[in-house]
Amino acid sequence: MGITYMMTKHNTVDPLQAEAERVMDDLRTSKTIASDLAYDLNRTPFIDAIRAQVRPEDKELVFALCSSPDRNIALFAINLLKNIEHEQGVKDFIFKMWRESKDYVIKSKTTFRLMDYEELTINEHREIYNFIKEHWGH
Repeated sequence: MGITYMMTKHNTVDPLQAEAERVMDDLRTSKTIASDLAYDLNRTPFIDAIRAQVRPEDKELVFALCSSPDRNIALFAINLLKNIEHEQGVKDFIFKMWRESKDYVIKSKTTFRLMDYEELTINEHREIYNFIKEHWGH
């Protein structure tokens, strides 16, 4: 992904923001994302800029990406959930993913998303705590 400066007549558009908008626009128009590109974009500052472009109406798109069998795409999408975490069904989706995943990396990344929720029940906290305790140091 080449980042270039985009100039308008009256102002300069942040190149990172422009590229982030392009990534989300491509995803919204059903373009696929390659595993290696998802991997490259899933780090600062790229992921922060792309996450800022995620809108509530992108929820199903992000869910579909999270469900990808490709680990890099799934991890990229898990990080996109942050911007829509309070939309209806997102917490339940993350918990379902967390509970069903056999992939340690996916499970650990969804753990971070779950910890964003202040209103977790005591049983949900206990589940997460037991996972962390069991896998500490792996």
